[in-house]
Amino acid sequence: QLTSDKDGSTYYVALNAANSWKGSVDNVPIDGAKYTAVEGTGTVNPDGTCTDFSPHNDPFELNGHAYGITVAYTDVAPASGTAATDGIVANTDPLAGTVSITNTEVTRVKVTKVWEGGAPNAPIVVKLEGSDGSAVFHELNAANNWTYTFEKLPIKSDVTYIVVEGSGTVEADGTCDNFRAFDTSEAGFIVGGKEYTYRDTVYTNADGTPRDGGLDGSVGPNAGTATITNMTIYSLPSAGGPGVYPFLLIGAFAMAYAASAALDGRRKRFGGEKGR
Repeated sequence: QLTSDKDGSTYYVALNAANSWKGSVDNVPIDGAKYTAVEGTGTVNPDGTCTDFSPHNDPFELNGHAYGITVAYTDVAPASGTAATDGIVANTDPLAGTVSITNTEVTRVKVTKVWEGGAPNAPIVVKLEGSDGSAVFHELNAANNWTYTFEKLPIKSDVTYIVVEGSGTVEADGTCDNFRAFDTSEAGFIVGGKEYTYRDTVYTNADGTPRDGGLDGSVGPNAGTATITNMTIYSLPSAGGPGVYPFLLIGAFAMAYAASAALDGRRKRFGGEKGR
């Protein structure tokens, strides 16, 4: 589907194996409008209209596979003198430009964070790391229920995905230059003023079976789920107030008093018997 930014008019062309996935839209007015392309499903009629057109999501699933969409535009002679990257300007005859739509098979990975003992009041950043050196990041917080699905991951053979949690600032493109991984040793780490220790990361295939060492990046449309669990570290107060120490001291005095009273009672009984 080609849509004009000037009046919203639309044009359609059907692409398939029979035409080698190529086609053209004719009789487009030369009016300087910019046209953008969207792929989808429907039935193109002889008059160029389309019945039941439904645009594809990005990514979309088809026959058990998921595909990402990349659209590229090339103007033949743009009015500005520079090639447009966001549409084709209809200002030349007989050809205004070309549109290339590329579908790449992709997969997805769902990441879930579990906090045993209560979640912090601050977000964390999770890193999805591929064994090929690739990395994407996303912030997990209470608003997204500590869950996120990384999508449009290119299908790659011999690539395993693992997850790492930490802190940082995630950019709109999914990068995080200041990412710092949490200390997952027994020492623990602080998030939102609470101290936690790492418990485990469980990887599960899409069919629910466990997988050791990470998720298979060659499996689509769903590589599986990674679940990271942390536990709250509880400790007795050691500063900033009396804590439990006064109560421990009172308990010690009470126990000493009870022991002394019992001993005194025994002495009195022994004394009475001796006087008889």
